[in-house]
Amino acid sequence: MESLRFVAQRELTPGLMGGFHDLRAEGEPCPMPSGRRLLHLLHLSDIQLADVKSPARYEWVNSFFGVPGFEELIPGYRAQEFLVAHALVAMLRQFNEMTDGQERVCCIVTGDSIDNSQQNELDNFVAAIGGGVVNLQSGDEAMTLVAAHGFGGSTYWHPEPGDDDYKKLWGFPTLEGLLAAAFGPIVSPGLNCDWYITNGNHELLVQGLGVTNAAAGSIVVGETKQIGPPDELDPNDALRLGVESPAALLHGGQGHEIAPDLNRRFIDRRTLAKAIRNAGGTPEGHGLVDDEHLYYSAELNDEVLLIGLDTAFGWGGAEGAIDTVQARWLVKMLERYSSSSFTDDGELIRSDGEDRLVIVAAHHPLSTLTNERAATRPDFQLGDWLLATLLRFPNVIAFVNGHTHENRVRVHHGNGRQLLEVTTSALMDWPCEARSLEITVDQEAIWVTGAMVNFDGVATPRSDDLSTEGIAAWHRLLAANSPALTLVPHLEPEGKQQDRTFRYRIERPSWLRP
Repeated sequence: MESLRFVAQRELTPGLMGGFHDLRAEGEPCPMPSGRRLLHLLHLSDIQLADVKSPARYEWVNSFFGVPGFEELIPGYRAQEFLVAHALVAMLRQFNEMTDGQERVCCIVTGDSIDNSQQNELDNFVAAIGGGVVNLQSGDEAMTLVAAHGFGGSTYWHPEPGDDDYKKLWGFPTLEGLLAAAFGPIVSPGLNCDWYITNGNHELLVQGLGVTNAAAGSIVVGETKQIGPPDELDPNDALRLGVESPAALLHGGQGHEIAPDLNRRFIDRRTLAKAIRNAGGTPEGHGLVDDEHLYYSAELNDEVLLIGLDTAFGWGGAEGAIDTVQARWLVKMLERYSSSSFTDDGELIRSDGEDRLVIVAAHHPLSTLTNERAATRPDFQLGDWLLATLLRFPNVIAFVNGHTHENRVRVHHGNGRQLLEVTTSALMDWPCEARSLEITVDQEAIWVTGAMVNFDGVATPRSDDLSTEGIAAWHRLLAANSPALTLVPHLEPEGKQQDRTFRYRIERPSWLRP
């Protein structure tokens, strides 16, 4: 597989804060798995397929970069965000090409598949992954989004000719015709393998943070889109408003009239579950058994079980939590598929469970299952509980997740064993990658082999390449040039080498044949 990496920035032009730079493709070693294949798991996360014309988006918060009180609200805007649907379809095609003719293969999408809890975003995600036509227009066909000249101010990148801060300060290009091309219908082949999802905070909350109450609900389907901050806004109160009263950040400032659209309405867990259960592709229901629950277990084959958790906290805040009903269900599932486990005191006990290797998937990493609002309630569990629980069961070999928009691999220790935690970066943000996990077994060990997956296409497209493949490549190139990577240079979302390509050894249990 090929991995895209930065080349050195061009020397900064005097007076500029940065310089737009190209990418090149560099080969990255991909260790070949040995032994008998148990599963090939494709892992995609944080697509954030957005209705960029939505009035329930506060893109203007980016102008408060570095101002205390706005850290958790930023980013409200990304230059590449109106192109992410093309990147998604390109990644799905890459998955299909990689796995054509393979057995024992499936895909898990670990949350934030959509951006703003909207029905039209969900419709487009289902059309993309299940196969169909993705239609990015909402309201009407007018270019009522901040990337359009005459609608968004100079603080946003405008691909059409004309000046803006992105062009002046960071050397962003002029790409005439990109807006019109990006909003054309996109035909997606869908995934050819079995696919599953987990729920993320962006599926349930305004901008992944705020409660979808009636006040915000009336704005999202309405006819005014605000492009600047409210006239009177206390920065010290911005985060609280974003969580508890997002409507306060969505009106009261400079606004434009737009076409209303009832299909922008907010969704809930039941709506999301019903849409996924009825989506195209295999297996039927995609692991979900009803419209009430977004957590499930799925027997991927006769040796591997997938458990999908719902870690989104619907009462606000980007961090996750697990309700106690789900927590009790999780323990029951782990007991059912394990013939041994550890007590809270570290004693190994035997049972009559049916042994399967278990992969647990969720949106939130353990380090972000820390929602402070959930922590005050007795009916929710956080990351410490989940880690202790997973370490009790030797059959749990990996916990895969997303949320933090970075590639990270961690190994947790407890009860004389180890647990592999794999966090995969966002398709929305640089490095715009997915991950391939090959799980094999030989005479002595189980091997988990990880490598990054990039969708096919050139690293740096031509300025006139407005094909679906070219637009996907522009999404990736714009993400690589995000001003955040210049202004916060310690960010390393692509991860270290060990976060990208690895082989992890687990002692083979006696019940698993080589």
